[in-house]
Amino acid sequence: MQEHYIRDGIRTVYAEKMIAPLLFLALVTFLAWKFSFTAFLTPVQIALTDTAEQYLKADIEYVTVDVEHLYYTGYTCTRRDKLVGYYYYTPINDSENYIFFLLTPEDCGDGESLLNDRTVVGRIREGESDYQVLLTAMAEELNWTYAGISEVSGAYYISEPDYGYLSSYAVLIVAGVFGVYAGLYTLACLVYILFPTVSPSVLRLSRYGKRRELFAQAETELATLPQLATEDMFITEHFFIEVSGYGVALIPISEIIWIYKHSTMRKFSPVHIKLSYTMRIYGTHRVQFDCPRNTKSDIDGIMDYLAEANHDILVGFSEENMKIARQRRKGKK
Repeated sequence: MQEHYIRDGIRTVYAEKMIAPLLFLALVTFLAWKFSFTAFLTPVQIALTDTAEQYLKADIEYVTVDVEHLYYTGYTCTRRDKLVGYYYYTPINDSENYIFFLLTPEDCGDGESLLNDRTVVGRIREGESDYQVLLTAMAEELNWTYAGISEVSGAYYISEPDYGYLSSYAVLIVAGVFGVYAGLYTLACLVYILFPTVSPSVLRLSRYGKRRELFAQAETELATLPQLATEDMFITEHFFIEVSGYGVALIPISEIIWIYKHSTMRKFSPVHIKLSYTMRIYGTHRVQFDCPRNTKSDIDGIMDYLAEANHDILVGFSEENMKIARQRRKGKK
């Protein structure tokens, strides 16, 4: 067995565990860049001196604007049979040009005819079909042409509902929480890769003595004279060791209380089903871990050897063994 096999196994395990959180962090970073989350969180204060189109050309999408007077157009916006807002307009800097706003029902009193001194936080949107219908209807009312009213109103408007602050904030909070968790998890994995002796597998040895000395002893015994070995489970003179893609487990044989196996069906296709076996180990100091996806012969060999090495180990699942194991964990005879 190669030297530092356990140490290298710990590094491999946590290097693989880093992949998923790193991909998540990359995705969150991409989405934050793609959808301008920072711009959403800090809408730009604008003045009604230019058209909405001119602000959008300046790469300003989320805005807050103080409006002295807003006049109800008499038209609403419905999407998927749901009322989302009411259309209002106001002159741009006392000129002949106008800018339209789509306000939420809650912010306009469900269509009040005149709103004074309002601050609107919204998103600049290009006029889609609803907005075009609005301009067409207003042109007919004013005995005007669609081209004429479009010229003074522009192709863009400011929409409160499309700012979507409630749902967007919820997404940001969820992404932020999971992003922090992924970042901390990635940092922890990096620490375990650089310093394997502070990984949970090795820290658990502190319950049985000086963890660094026990870890060095386990590595030496595994490198020089393993007494039994399967693909990823090993028995040395004093330790049971597992080094697999599921993790690394170390426990002194003298501290094992109970071992048993259970089977799991793995379906590879509608007609091919394979049984895999998991060995569960209970130790003193409430230590417990599973060794999954092994063959029956490998687990039987490990269990037989452990039972021979420590005659106090309970072997096999039964209500009686469960009761005795619980009593031993509590320090009772």
